[in-house]
Formats: sequence, structure tokens, C-alpha cells
Amino acid sequence: NGMKQQESGVEPEPGALVPFLRTQPSLHDPKYPEKLPENTLVLPLSRMNMRVIYTVSEYDPLLDSSNMNAKDWAKIASDIQKNYGNYDGFVVLHGTDTMAYTSSALSFICKDHQKSIVLTGSQVPIYEPKNDARDNLLGALLIASQFQIPEVTLYFNHKLFRGNRVTKVDATNYAAFDSPNYPPLLNAAKDFKVDWDLVWDSTAAESFDINTDHIPIVRLLKFFPGFDANMVRAVLSVPAESVRAVSAELVTEDPAELMTDGLAELMTEDPAEPATHVLELLKEVKGAVVESFGAGNSPNDPKILQEFKQAVDRGVLIMNCTQCLKGTVTMDYNTGQLLEEQGLIPGRDMTPEAAIGKLFYVLGKKDLTPEARREMLKRSIRGEMTIDRKIFQEQQ
Repeated sequence: NGMKQQESGVEPEPGALVPFLRTQPSLHDPKYPEKLPENTLVLPLSRMNMRVIYTVSEYDPLLDSSNMNAKDWAKIASDIQKNYGNYDGFVVLHGTDTMAYTSSALSFICKDHQKSIVLTGSQVPIYEPKNDARDNLLGALLIASQFQIPEVTLYFNHKLFRGNRVTKVDATNYAAFDSPNYPPLLNAAKDFKVDWDLVWDSTAAESFDINTDHIPIVRLLKFFPGFDANMVRAVLSVPAESVRAVSAELVTEDPAELMTDGLAELMTEDPAEPATHVLELLKEVKGAVVESFGAGNSPNDPKILQEFKQAVDRGVLIMNCTQCLKGTVTMDYNTGQLLEEQGLIPGRDMTPEAAIGKLFYVLGKKDLTPEARREMLKRSIRGEMTIDRKIFQEQQ
């Protein structure tokens, strides 16, 4: 957490982190004899007679994590790929509010890597006298440098979690994250001991690759008492038809011409008009995550079910995840079976953050058929869900 108190509140401060880290004995050894490149620091010599040399790369602008989106996930993945051959591991410093979304998304975007990619941050800014930032950063640096863990992980409060299994559970305390349905890969109470039996079994060679070809539109719905069909329609309906009709009336008598030169004419006719947003409006929702009740249950209102069915028939991929922190989506109840009958895909014990990240990844793969996308969403591709119910129960 590189935030500082400003007049408008706590905000990121550009250029402040590296100079501050140089003043921290646990994070930089000023007596290191060799000349270091710009923005490069070195940890003190360890008891194993080893050092960690690390370079800090700062984004411009620095973002509060609440302002991040899928384009930022793609940027982080791309930068890791560009520097993959230059470093032994990678640490991503990130705000806690959306860190679980980013760690989940990166776990899917980044494939076939053998080097550790660790996200971390803090609840209290590192500039404060008492904070959790120093321990979290030091731990993440040591893990990324000492272990080749072929996963995107999140390190916080002495625990290393699988990146697509974690969720934020506390807004203020140091134990901000938990992995309700999968054990931590590492508990660093004293020494760093990785439970390798829990690490994702990757047999990939050194051929790290990313997929950021296309960023689709994905939505999130959450059931609550009183949820109705209008809410499904408002989130999943296709605005393109109404936009086409209105725009066609403005520029041409033939609506079919709108998608050719008609739309371009509308976009340039009057710069003061809000028509510059038409292209964005024409983008259709491609995926959605539903946070359902309990073990995947839905209201049995026929109108709600009809809206879901119509969306699925239009090609929208919808994943059904439970609102509960622990547990899995099952088909034990009739109200759970109803959603699957409409074409919703059971998310099993995936977190909503992981489901959103997976949808972005799968929908972004242009070479897949609709059926291939559905099949990919149903299976575990990065250890994000437990397929076998017996195995899930044993983990509890």
C-alpha cells in the first residue's frame, strides 16, 4: 500500500515508494557494494548467504484499485510477459479492494509459466509507523525469489493463497483475505514451507504466454429477496437493437445501412451530440456471473427464468456461483436445477471473482466455438474449482 494522506483523502503518490524503501533496513541494504540500476534495491544478506535484488517498475498513472478494470489486468500480464526472461519471479503491488479480482484474472491470462507471480498489498500504508505493508512486501519478495510456483498467488498476513481461490473478507484487519474452499499453499508463521501437494500441477515448459486478444463485456447479478425479472433484463438485455433503431431513424431510411457508412456518418455529423458513445452501446453483453442463494438456488419466478433462458439463447454465457463464502453449487434442490435447465453453468465452489476472471479469459479467446467455451467454463483449467464433490468435502 503506497497510499499517502492528501487533502482529498488517502491516494497513491507517484515516485514516493522507491525513495522510502531505501530507508527501510529490512527492504534495502545501503551497504551493498555493487552499483545498482535505477529503481533497483537489494534485500539484506540472508542467513543462507543469499540476497534478493529487485527492481520497482511504477505505473503512470498510479491507480486506486477501485478504478481498475480488465484493460489493467491485460497491461500487468503484458508487462510480465515482456520481462519474463529478465527476472526469476514477479511481485505485483496492488490495492486490497480489487486484488482478488486481479489475482483471479491473471491466473487465467498467464499460462504455461514456471516462475512465481505473487500479488500483495496492505491494509495500512507502508509510510505509517505501524503497518502490515513491510511484512507483506518482504514475504512476497522472498517467495517470488526462492520458489518456482507455477501459479498466480496472493500473499497476505503470512499466508500464500492460490490467486483464483481468494476473496477479501475483512475491510480493516490485517487478515484481509481468505481462501474458504482451498487451503493456503504456504503458512509463513516462522519459515517458508510450501505445501507442494496443493500447488497446481503444471507440466508446461518455459513457454510463458498470455491471452489478451479481446476484452468482452461481463456482468454480475446478485440474488436477494425481492429480486425480479426486470433486474435480469436491465443487466443482460442487448441495448444494440434500440440503439440501431434510433440511430437508423436519424441517418438512413434503411436500418441495415446503419452498420456500414450510416453509423460513421452519425458519429461525425455533430461532435456536440452524444453519438460518439454509440459504438460502446452497440457492444453486447457476452457473459455474466449470478450470485445465487445457498447451494446455487434461484427464485422460481417463471419471468426470471425466462429472462435467463432468453439471454442464454442469445449466446450469453452465465455462471451460477453461490453467495456463501464456503460450499459449492449443487443440484440438490429443485430451485438449483431450474437455473441449470435454463442453461446456466454451475460454478461449483468458485468465488465470484474467479468466475468473472474466467469469463473474461474464455470469452476473449476468439478461436473457440460457443460450445467449446461452455465446456471450458465447466472444467477446472487453473485449479479454480473443485470438480469432484467427494474431494471438496475432504478439503473441508
